[in-house]
Amino acid sequence: MKKILLIDDSDTYTWCLQKYLQHRGYPVKTACTLKEARAAIQEEMPLVVCCDLDLPDGSGMDFLDEVRAADKELHFVLASCHDKDDYEQEAKRRIFEDKEIDLILCDLELPDGTAMELFHTLRRVAGMFQMKNPPVRLLPFFILTENNDLAIFYMAVQDDCLRKNPFDFQINEVINDDTVPKVPLTPTQENELLDFMQNDPVYAKYYDEVVILLETGLRISELCGLTPADLNFEKRFVNVDHQLLRSTEDGYYIEAPKTESGFRQVPMSAAAYEAFERVLKKRRDGRCIEVDGYKDFLFLNRDGLPKTAVNYDAMFKCLAKKYNKCHKEPLPDVMTPHTMRHTFCTRMANAGMNPKALQYIMGHANIVMTLNYYAHATFHSAQEEMERLQAKAKTTAEAKPEPAAESAEETKAA
Repeated sequence: MKKILLIDDSDTYTWCLQKYLQHRGYPVKTACTLKEARAAIQEEMPLVVCCDLDLPDGSGMDFLDEVRAADKELHFVLASCHDKDDYEQEAKRRIFEDKEIDLILCDLELPDGTAMELFHTLRRVAGMFQMKNPPVRLLPFFILTENNDLAIFYMAVQDDCLRKNPFDFQINEVINDDTVPKVPLTPTQENELLDFMQNDPVYAKYYDEVVILLETGLRISELCGLTPADLNFEKRFVNVDHQLLRSTEDGYYIEAPKTESGFRQVPMSAAAYEAFERVLKKRRDGRCIEVDGYKDFLFLNRDGLPKTAVNYDAMFKCLAKKYNKCHKEPLPDVMTPHTMRHTFCTRMANAGMNPKALQYIMGHANIVMTLNYYAHATFHSAQEEMERLQAKAKTTAEAKPEPAAESAEETKAA
């Protein structure tokens, strides 16, 4: 497969675009100067050339002419963040007179205006050229943006830049949702799973970790990042202010919670307290590894290195497969560490925990996410809740001590 040739003297821009294209399966060749670009083309004719307008040893427009002389069919993309007048005039000439441009890609926000303003300018200029040269064509004009505000497209329709808003639809009307729903464990499944693990020679060693996940609702990366310093046995809480991750390029690294709500202190239940005590008691010394100032991680793999999410993903997949072989009621189709978090949150919601308290424990940035775990309300559930509150109010009223009756002497004296 022919390569895409990127010509730009900005290392950052070239690296980002190269990674983007390679991720999508395109082979890429890079060059920082026109000299390097010429050598690359002599070696192999590329599929597409993407060239900066200003380069240390020449102009991208001049190089376009040079390449066109050798191969008129070669696709050539010119890119620049400059807004020089001579470039603008040259672009207009090539668009409307020489007809060398096939399409226009334009950023929505430019240093001296917007893509919509440029669109109207080009259309006005095109109208002027049509008066002199009727066959002049109107080019496809693409507007690029990282802004996810859909109001931009409504504005484009109002400004007559678009005939129709391309995002004026409901996503579920055009895409079939084939994702497998995430289902929490039932109370029966939860108990039977823990019993199975406790007595299984292979998965018994993971028992305490699963108990902690089911009793705290921690994200798996938060669990992996725990050290003894994060456990407060006196006040019985787990301090969560970081998570441990790992990538193939960078290895282990620590990342802070993505939002302020991710920083929290998760209470330890009795079961979680006992599980953490067993983990510390059985914990063996691993390799002396420090990650961004953190060390002595609680959960280690067979090589003495900190576990990460990928270790638990594989474990849960194999655990579910073995469990389902000897149980009539299988575990959910999607069985991951997140299933434990999902189960914890559902259990707490069904038990009637205050939504704001549950939001804090889960570290949800939005209360709506937490409320989705609560059962759908019906007339009967609403009636039961009203009766529960009335009974609680009655019990509270009965528990209040009645004022002591005044003695006959005190009454007479009064």
